Amino acid sequence: MKEQNDVVLYNRIKERDKKALELLYDKYERILYSLIYRLTNSSDIAEEAVQEVFIKLWRGKEFTAMKKEVFIMAVYDYKKHRD
Repeated sequence: MKEQNDVVLYNRIKERDKKALELLYDKYERILYSLIYRLTNSSDIAEEAVQEVFIKLWRGKEFTAMKKEVFIMAVYDYKKHRD
């Protein structure tokens, strides 16, 4: 049921529902931040990367189930281009 709720929220975001974005943010922000912080050991990078994920989500970027390796590569790519 959890995945279904996420799909509903994602579809609402595609319809420009700000409350749905807030709900998804509240649900996943800490998890994403913790993962990125552990990978980069930088609170600044973790905060910026999390913000970027939700900005892209709001702007309509398609997100599919990403494998862990793809996500890790994206974080390191973000860090490399930020430095």
